[in-house]
Amino acid sequence: SLPLAGAAMALPLVLWLQSREKARTPADERARLAELQSRIRPHFLFNTLNSIASLVASNPAKAEQAVLDLSDLFRASLAKPGSLVTWRDEVELAKRYLSIEQYRLGERLQLDWVISGIPDDLPIPQLTLQPLLENALLYGIAPRIEGGVVKVEADYEGGEFILCVSNPYDEVASRQTSNGTQQALVNIGARLTALFGPHASLSVERRDGRHFTCLRYPCARLTQEARAI
Repeated sequence: SLPLAGAAMALPLVLWLQSREKARTPADERARLAELQSRIRPHFLFNTLNSIASLVASNPAKAEQAVLDLSDLFRASLAKPGSLVTWRDEVELAKRYLSIEQYRLGERLQLDWVISGIPDDLPIPQLTLQPLLENALLYGIAPRIEGGVVKVEADYEGGEFILCVSNPYDEVASRQTSNGTQQALVNIGARLTALFGPHASLSVERRDGRHFTCLRYPCARLTQEARAI
């Protein structure tokens, strides 16, 4: 614990920080969300362009389709900061990203979707699932000659949404890709807290040879919210 004198000195700072947080305006919150979202764009764009570049010489037709998929993805990245979309739209957007990566990784990339129980109209911050998948491919699939399975699991119960993306975990492969950025995960966690409050969380764990990235937050379905208004 702090010495008494130190605590006395720290108290005004604590009170100032609390008053500063309470004074945060909607405009401040929008600016904060814009900053968080802007950090995602370069990382997301450059990795996708690299995937397309690998197709140009080998398969121009697929490269053209990949560019069309990219246009949809980039349009989403330019959306209003803090935009909430439906779960259905977020999954469709993520699958466009995966179609680009599938061209590059081929049969090395296998996908397992366990999401059938999620309402289509569940709200989720736009471009949340795609960065989770990107990390799974970067650390769990690309370094492995044999590739592996990326699993997407989701659950909605008691007004709480839980989403987990998992991939194979290999200690040697992980060290080889250790220079990759984890900033996207930090940004997702910050956006969830900004949008859904302190009960929102993002966690990472490794067990049974797999790496899990899971998020959870309280929310109501958009149609339920509409009926409540």
